[in-house]
Amino acid sequence: MKILLFVWGACWSSFITTYGWRYLIQNHPRYRPVSSICDYCHHKIHAVLLIPIVGFAVQRGKCKYCKVRINPLWTMFEIINGIIWIKMPLMCLTDYLGFGVINGCLLLLCVQDWFDQRVHCLLFCGLLPLYWLQITPYLNVFTFMWAAIFCLGYFSQSIGNGDIDFMIIITILCGPVISIRAIGIGCVLGLLYAALSSQRKLPFIPFLSLGLMVGLIWQSMSPLPF
Repeated sequence: MKILLFVWGACWSSFITTYGWRYLIQNHPRYRPVSSICDYCHHKIHAVLLIPIVGFAVQRGKCKYCKVRINPLWTMFEIINGIIWIKMPLMCLTDYLGFGVINGCLLLLCVQDWFDQRVHCLLFCGLLPLYWLQITPYLNVFTFMWAAIFCLGYFSQSIGNGDIDFMIIITILCGPVISIRAIGIGCVLGLLYAALSSQRKLPFIPFLSLGLMVGLIWQSMSPLPF
């Protein structure tokens, strides 16, 4: 079962991130590929090489045709997402369907923020099933207190409004404990990435999303009353 969940998570990530990437780059009027092609030489990619993780390994991280290095980010998404589907404590079919929507929207948000530094607010609606997952707590006064505190971020110039929206939404849907864990983990990962890459403009939502997944798994292992 775990192997099937990993395969599904990797394939789901491959499909969603590819869709998100095409949506972004298809704004160019002369670039509208019907099938999967190399981003550099525009050669059509063989079906076997499109298998998540396997295709990257077979090509040794380089395009089979032009030998240009393939962005390893897509494979990282696939591996991490496969692990998340294994570890996420989903109990029934409704949980699996709801988490599929959540996971898909998070992947789209990650791709958009990473490559375009913007997000579509409508994708936040796909996070609503978080409230119905059995591992999340009910709304209480602490939830709204923390959400109000995060609203102060709108007055800061050091973080984007999309990041603030994300933090407020996961606080309301998941409670303050999970959101604080998610933000803490996201900050640590983001700082590590910034230090290693020397990148000045940091896409924060991908790290917040990974922090959220870790926070949900953590909550299921040590549930708290609030």
